Amino acid sequence: FKSGDKTYQVKADANNIGTEIAADKTVSGAINFELPKDVKSGEFSYQPVTFGKDKPKILATWKISIPNNK
Repeated sequence: FKSGDKTYQVKADANNIGTEIAADKTVSGAINFELPKDVKSGEFSYQPVTFGKDKPKILATWKISIPNNK
C-alpha cells in the first residue's frame, strides 16, 4: 500500500489471503495493513513474489480511500 512517498507492507502476522492468485481466477479474503491515523487514501498494488532471475512486476493497482481511519 502506498500513500504519498511512504510504502506500507502487508501485516505479516495477520490472517491474510495467503494464496497465489492464478491467471483468470479470483480469491477472496482480508489483507491487513497497519497505517498511521493520518493516512486517508493511497494505492494498493498486486505484485506477486517471483523466484530466480524474474523481477517482480505490478499486475494491478487499486485506488483506496479510507475516510474513517481511526
